[in-house]
Amino acid sequence: MTAHLVSIRTAPAGPRLCLRLHLSHGDTAPQTPAGHMNTLQLRYAIVDDAVTLRPLIDGADLLDDYSNSQGRDPNHLLPPLSTRLFPARGAHRVIIGVCSCGETGCGSLEMSIRRSGKEVLWEPVEATKDETLRRSYQFDLHAYLDAVDGAASDPPAGEGVGRRVARDVRVRLGMYDQRYESMTMFHRATIDWISAWPWNSPVVKASVTSSAGQSVHEFTLQRDESEDRFAARIATELARLRLPTDR
Repeated sequence: MTAHLVSIRTAPAGPRLCLRLHLSHGDTAPQTPAGHMNTLQLRYAIVDDAVTLRPLIDGADLLDDYSNSQGRDPNHLLPPLSTRLFPARGAHRVIIGVCSCGETGCGSLEMSIRRSGKEVLWEPVEATKDETLRRSYQFDLHAYLDAVDGAASDPPAGEGVGRRVARDVRVRLGMYDQRYESMTMFHRATIDWISAWPWNSPVVKASVTSSAGQSVHEFTLQRDESEDRFAARIATELARLRLPTDR
């Protein structure tokens, strides 16, 4: 086994050393027997004050068998912000795990998802520079969709108001799958990101970039204000910052 130093990333809490292990494996893992359906569970885990999503296949944690074994933020994989885990007839690639620094560009576990009739297939990716699955898995379509829907509908216990509201604001502004709008002739600013940190924080933060530079705005729930009205207030304020003022 050989260890390769990939990068050092500076975070607010200080420098974080990212060490990626490249493991040499001989034989490919056995495939699912014909006619047998694997079972999928999607479980939340808290790592360094961040919530991550871990897939369990037939009761075993899939990521534990790979170098890039940290789960991704559920917002990157689950509705309402992402449809990446949803299958279609045409295969598409999904990053299901990342290295210990949490960044997809440093090291990733990539797989292919597609639908075949009433089955969903997770398969290795060919010709990828990233780590990929060593075998294929097949799931019953309805059971698979129930697993995804169940995880999306049941956020982790202890999730803060800030993270819930930030998710709602992104939906209101049409910011899905980390695809934020580029500046157009009608915009005077772009919204870089909307988030809450740590994962149980009651505060929503948003980064806005304009010709004057980048600024981070913080929003706090007011007394007797519902989460729905809190989200509406933030969305209105960010829309105001993004669009020109009337003269």
